[in-house]
Amino acid sequence: MTVMLWGIAMTEAADLAAETERLYAQLNAMEVHPVFLENGLPEYSDESKNALVARLAQFAAWPAPRLLARLPYIVTPENRANMIKVYQKNLTSPNAQARMESLYSLDRLGAPEATTAARDALRDSADDVVMAAVNVLYPKAQKDPQLWRLLQETYRVRRDTRGFEQSMGLLRDLGIEKTAPGPR
Repeated sequence: MTVMLWGIAMTEAADLAAETERLYAQLNAMEVHPVFLENGLPEYSDESKNALVARLAQFAAWPAPRLLARLPYIVTPENRANMIKVYQKNLTSPNAQARMESLYSLDRLGAPEATTAARDALRDSADDVVMAAVNVLYPKAQKDPQLWRLLQETYRVRRDTRGFEQSMGLLRDLGIEKTAPGPR
């Protein structure tokens, strides 16, 4: 089917491709006003949101961490599975910020994979990623003694390791040295 737009014949597919490119450019911009994100970018169709996430799931290149941080704002029921794939792949990114954003986003999406990913990330070489893992796991560890012990073991092994002051300070401040989870 051909659609007329500003007097120019465009196919629906070309129109969707152009809208998807505009969405990509906006989400990948250096600065995006939070109001645009919080409203879910309603000026873009679900079809373009789904197309963008599907393209990212094909994984031609590592996306910028800022793009990863903004993807949950365009989640739809149709693109959720592909979005989780994008985040799972980016857990192996060479960029620590991308790994961190992927952990937080998996958790924000309520993906069951978030807990396993966070458990694995406790061994990451970047403090920011370990901090994200702690932030994802700590609320769950309040009800799961096995996760609590895992966080305790992480603290025991890394508390004096240079470069992990933030994540280990967070664990200490959260009371991980206690024998069991409970009020601080």
